[in-house]
Amino acid sequence: MSNKGSKIPICYHKLVRDLIPSIIKQSNHDPHVRNISGQELTEAANHKLLEEAYELFSEVKSGNQASVLKESADVLEILLSLLKQHSLSYEDLISELRSRRKARGGFDQGIFLESVDGETAALPCKDWPHFVFTHLEFDSLLELFKHEMELSEKAWIASAFYSPYVTNILTSEFGKFIQRGGQAKVILSTMGGLIKPEYLAHLRDFVPGLNLKVFHPPETPFELQPKKNFHVKSYIFKHRTGKGSVMIGSSNLSQGGFSDNIEWNYYTAGEINLPFEEECKSPWHRIVEEFEYLWDEECVPVTDEFLSAYKTRYKEPSQEESILTTAR
Repeated sequence: MSNKGSKIPICYHKLVRDLIPSIIKQSNHDPHVRNISGQELTEAANHKLLEEAYELFSEVKSGNQASVLKESADVLEILLSLLKQHSLSYEDLISELRSRRKARGGFDQGIFLESVDGETAALPCKDWPHFVFTHLEFDSLLELFKHEMELSEKAWIASAFYSPYVTNILTSEFGKFIQRGGQAKVILSTMGGLIKPEYLAHLRDFVPGLNLKVFHPPETPFELQPKKNFHVKSYIFKHRTGKGSVMIGSSNLSQGGFSDNIEWNYYTAGEINLPFEEECKSPWHRIVEEFEYLWDEECVPVTDEFLSAYKTRYKEPSQEESILTTAR
């Protein structure tokens, strides 16, 4: 413990092994603990399993044999605790292991499943959670988006700003996606009157089968700017495997967002699917729910009527404003 003797507390808020409080006291620190049981214990053990799995993952990467063995023991220990909470034993675990090995095999042959019912393109970038920095990897964001469209059956896109550049270079991907029966919903915004009315019409008309709405609470007349600003940049996908992925960050659906600007975006197709909350809803399900709520309750279709009213409050930007608008 790096702050020995300090009065500043270190917050852990996690399940620990039974002897840890005694070990902390031996280091001249004062552990504050409480005993938990029931559902609270199950939840804490569940999160502890993730923590130990992450640590094992890290040690496997390091290649240190002793550390791999230690972290494996920690994973097994918390796993046995979870089994006990479900009235299962180590013997039950071994029996199930043997049964599944007999029915489905083990992992001895190193078989890596690439795809089913046809080959797919190689991943354009890392398929684990990571950041996409546009100024470091110029085309990685675009390639990631293309690949997600190839893998997915549904897409939800929320972007405060938009320029035709992106859809112009993604014509083929959008077309193939929709031809395969893919469903895509896009929410844009008129925040600040920065999107040209013809840009909204372009996206509506350019990709047949694309569902487009604009954030504009229904109680607000079309010719007025909504009181709330919609400043979201989020790209949500549901893969044909049933799992979801999300890219969320600073990139708008625009030339600036996808190529010209310095943008930071976080991409994940992993932990976003884990149900951390009690009601068994994953973060991916929550973000889809929020999107669908906005779609149903706070957004309107880009109709000719809406565009006509929007034009009355849209003004052509000055040269300086135009540069800022393009950069978005």
